[in-house]
Amino acid sequence: MKTIKFSSLLIVCLLISFVALAQRREVVVVKKKPQRNIVYVNPSPKVRVVRVVPPEARIIHYRSVPYYFHAGLYYNFIGGRYVVVAPPRGIRVNVLPSNHFYFQFGGIPFYYLEGGYYTKKGKAYEVTPPPVGAIVPSLPDEAEKVTIEGKVFYEYDDTIYKLTETEAGLKYEVVGEK
Repeated sequence: MKTIKFSSLLIVCLLISFVALAQRREVVVVKKKPQRNIVYVNPSPKVRVVRVVPPEARIIHYRSVPYYFHAGLYYNFIGGRYVVVAPPRGIRVNVLPSNHFYFQFGGIPFYYLEGGYYTKKGKAYEVTPPPVGAIVPSLPDEAEKVTIEGKVFYEYDDTIYKLTETEAGLKYEVVGEK
C-alpha cells in the first residue's frame, strides 16, 4: 500500500514538473525596421567609368581592396575598367584636396568631398557616416533621384538627401540612411 501511494505521489510530481516545463516558453520579440518603399526615378544607376586612372592617383589598400584616390574620387578596377565608387567608410587619407567643404555639426568638424564625410583622426582624415541634419552644397554626379512615399529625395551611397532652400540657395540635407 505504501508503495502504491509513493508511486502515485511520484507520478503526480513528475506530471506537475513536466507540465510546468512544457508550458515554459521563451518569447522573442523581433522589432523590424519599417521598410521604406524607395522608387528609383531612373531604372539604371549612373556609373562614371574611365579607362585609366590619372597618373597622380594614390593607391590605398583598404580591407584587401586597392582603391585609387585622386582629386577626391575613389576608383576601383571592375570588369577591366576603372569605376568611380563611393569612399568606403573607415578608409583614411593623409591629405584632402582643397575643394572640400568644411562644416561643423554638433561641435564636430567635418570635411565633405564628393559624397564622402571625413573627420580628422590624428594626422589623417577618415571617412565616417554622414551626420543626419547636415547640409552640403552638392552631390556627386552618381547620386540618384528617388521617391519615398511620394516625395522626391536623392540617394548616394545609401544616404538619403532632400533638397533644401537656404539663404545661400538650394542645398542638400542628410535625412537618413537607406
